[in-house]
Amino acid sequence: MIRINLLGDALAQGGGKKDSPDPAALYDQGEQKTSGFPVAGVLIGLLFVACSGIYYVWLSKKVESAKATNVELEAKKQELQKYYALEKQYREQKAALAQKKEVIVGLRLSQRAPVYFLTELANCLPDGVWFKKMSQKGNTITVEGDSTSFEAVNLLKNRLMEQSRYFRNVQYPKADKKGSIVGFSLSFEFKPQS
Repeated sequence: MIRINLLGDALAQGGGKKDSPDPAALYDQGEQKTSGFPVAGVLIGLLFVACSGIYYVWLSKKVESAKATNVELEAKKQELQKYYALEKQYREQKAALAQKKEVIVGLRLSQRAPVYFLTELANCLPDGVWFKKMSQKGNTITVEGDSTSFEAVNLLKNRLMEQSRYFRNVQYPKADKKGSIVGFSLSFEFKPQS
């Protein structure tokens, strides 16, 4: 007949001996040896849960720290808002002062412009020429006058053209002779110097 060993190797080794241990006792010892594996798994699981809990607590503290820092920064921002408003007001005042300065410089220039104009026009005026009327539209000035000859009017036109620093686009639209007097009209643009 065939023997089947259902109790394991320990029973097989002690199979025919009188000192052989009780098969039920051997079965209990094998059970104790294998019961260590589930305990280790449970311990590893508990260790993982504990590490996860510690990590969660650490992250919570970081979040709370970030919230506290955010509150402090918001308080500082509110504290500095008045300085931002002062800086904005300063920039607006600076721009207004720069605009006023430009206006003042323009006014000073326009105050000197008639003096420059009359001085330079008098320097260009030849003998035998006199003015009867002057008119201005923007920077364009029209002069009407009389002269003793056409040559004197041409000399005035040439002198004005030579003074390109002050006079531009000199036009000589008309000249009429009435007896011994030549009536003329000149137009040009005056460019005042700053």
